[in-house]
Amino acid sequence: MAKDFFELAQRSRRRQLRRTVESRFELVTLVDLLRWRAIQQSQQRAYTFLINGEKEGPCLTYAELDCQARSIGALLQQYKARGERALLLYPPGLEFITAFCSCLYAGVIAIPAPPPDAARLKRTLPWRRIILPSKPLPSM
Repeated sequence: MAKDFFELAQRSRRRQLRRTVESRFELVTLVDLLRWRAIQQSQQRAYTFLINGEKEGPCLTYAELDCQARSIGALLQQYKARGERALLLYPPGLEFITAFCSCLYAGVIAIPAPPPDAARLKRTLPWRRIILPSKPLPSM
């Protein structure tokens, strides 16, 4: 009897919390959506990296993505980076997703680009100089 009551109370609390969360969130931006999913669908898989485009590799849940992105975003905010540009030089993978979301959380303008290739450095370096901030941010 007590166990049934406890389960009913838990379900009721979850429903009440869900209604409260839904009423508080207005999903206008990607940050709003990521925060909402981190609360509502925390253990659901958000991203899975496909190795060679086929084989499933590492994955991130919405809770993991939110936690990592918020912690890096907080670091960017400490550097007063809001409105600044951040050049994201990442190979394909989950680290790029986390870095991109971190920029969104911190209000930093993310500029994704492939990492430099040593063989083509002379060709790619000039355009990267154009988009780099005058005062460099810490690397992520």
